[in-house]
Amino acid sequence: MPRLLISAFWILIFGFWILPKAYALPRKGFYEGPYLTLSAGLMQFDWDVNQRTQAQEASRYQTTLHLGFGWNLTDFFAPELNMLFATDQNNGRREYITGANFGFNFTLLANPLLNFEKWKILPFIKPSFATQVAILPGDPQSGIAHVASIGVGGGIGGGVRFLFHEYLYLGFEAQEEFILHRSVTQTIGGTDTLIYNGGWKKQFEGLMMVGVHF
Repeated sequence: MPRLLISAFWILIFGFWILPKAYALPRKGFYEGPYLTLSAGLMQFDWDVNQRTQAQEASRYQTTLHLGFGWNLTDFFAPELNMLFATDQNNGRREYITGANFGFNFTLLANPLLNFEKWKILPFIKPSFATQVAILPGDPQSGIAHVASIGVGGGIGGGVRFLFHEYLYLGFEAQEEFILHRSVTQTIGGTDTLIYNGGWKKQFEGLMMVGVHF
């Protein structure tokens, strides 16, 4: 997956520096303004393994929802905030994942992708800073239902948005995140026991998107 995102990065570099020399760019300012997106898909979350019982507390890939808000300050550049929520359970023990990404959306603009009657094709790449809160099931012997782990890190994503009549979005994106979570311990039988391993966690997400551009 990282190689795919690296390839997307070089495609955008090609678009910014090579394509404009071969094709005139569209009317300046056509893509400026705010936008909202709603995305749904699957998120990798496979480190929720209780180290005492070796139980995987939920699915390795969980359904996730994203709400995004961005503002194209120029046609090709926008700061963007995304908030996510995911939840899953195993044997009645439910966990919750929430988080936010703040990043910068760089869009490839070239007439071959924009000269359709009703649609514009807008490939993009999106580096971001990430925070995450994981509310995980506590150990069955601890008497505590849930424990929390807060993580920080970064991510890189890319995809394609299809803009219909300059207002309606459809699209898809993939994102790879690297989140540093702390270890979680609980007192079991009077002993401080490791329940969830900390460290850097790699999380892949694949999402389908709808939205509006104002």
